[in-house]
Amino acid sequence: MFSMLTGSAYLALNDPDNAVAYFKKALGEKAAYVAALKENNEYRYLYGGALGQYSKGGGNIDSLKDIANFYILSGYERIANADLALNNLREAKTYIDSAISVGEQGKFMGMEIIYTTRGRYELLMQQPQVAMQDFGRAMSLNDKFPEPYTLHAQALLLFLQPPGSKSISVVFNIANPGFMLNSQDLIAYASSKTQPDSAFLHTAITDCDQALKIAPTLDNAFIVRGYVRALLHKQGYCDDFGKAKLLGSSIAPEFEAKFCR
Repeated sequence: MFSMLTGSAYLALNDPDNAVAYFKKALGEKAAYVAALKENNEYRYLYGGALGQYSKGGGNIDSLKDIANFYILSGYERIANADLALNNLREAKTYIDSAISVGEQGKFMGMEIIYTTRGRYELLMQQPQVAMQDFGRAMSLNDKFPEPYTLHAQALLLFLQPPGSKSISVVFNIANPGFMLNSQDLIAYASSKTQPDSAFLHTAITDCDQALKIAPTLDNAFIVRGYVRALLHKQGYCDDFGKAKLLGSSIAPEFEAKFCR
């Protein structure tokens, strides 16, 4: 248990190498962890109560199996996050797959967050179709969670076909993790005057509308919606970029400079 806490501390200190080592050590301590819970019923009750927020039925998670599974799920998720910081994307994807496998066997809430995390990894791997499936799963689990809607819209933009062989790239920006498409690539696509397929772009606008209905201060949703409106020559894109800038978006000025001169 202390290995899990130590790993979290290393990750917070931007030391993912040591974080991964301690998280993997923690996974190996599952048997000792379960034994400690068996020996201390009071601790088991307190820990299960703390996990109540993750229980689909509410209340305590009092099954030893469920408590242990949540411990393992947390370990897999944390290793995945640390691997992402190390740019070990394929290994990160393997661990988040394992977290989902464990989570689906339990009775935990919050799985929409883990499905959204896996969708992010799939976007980074330039796999928009599978990413969209995971974002869709996240939406079905919790339709009040705004993040997968904006990310689903970004996945749709990966189907844009720039002239030549260069595709729109996906980046992970720790300072702004919610926006994953390369803003310069998007602007270059718009400059190419290529006529996009409007059907899926209208779906992207709908996604962003829903995200902003849930979270009206989501700057990335304003950026994505503004960009799509600009491509489709629909009114309101400069207003969207302006709102994103007021909300602190670091990339909104790039889009304003391109589309709102």
